[in-house]
Amino acid sequence: MIERVARTLLREQLIVMGHPRGPSLEAAVDADWPDFAPLVLSALAAMREPTDAMIRNAQPRFGSLTVGSRVPTDLQPAQAWPAMIDAVLAERV
Repeated sequence: MIERVARTLLREQLIVMGHPRGPSLEAAVDADWPDFAPLVLSALAAMREPTDAMIRNAQPRFGSLTVGSRVPTDLQPAQAWPAMIDAVLAERV
């Protein structure tokens, strides 16, 4: 996952900076994606604790959760994760 996200971030940055799409873009991504791994790891670390909006979106699946709480191990966090991420993306607007 770290490599996939790092490649995506780098690809987007290169495009914004005016790099043409095509084989040369992909070659640049192949060469430089490891430089973005620390950024990805920082982002993933920040995502460990859900925001209030994430918790509100997870509650229909998990019941009563609060910031800092852990999802019970018998539940499937993958079921709530898309709703939680959607809540974060909605906050960007």
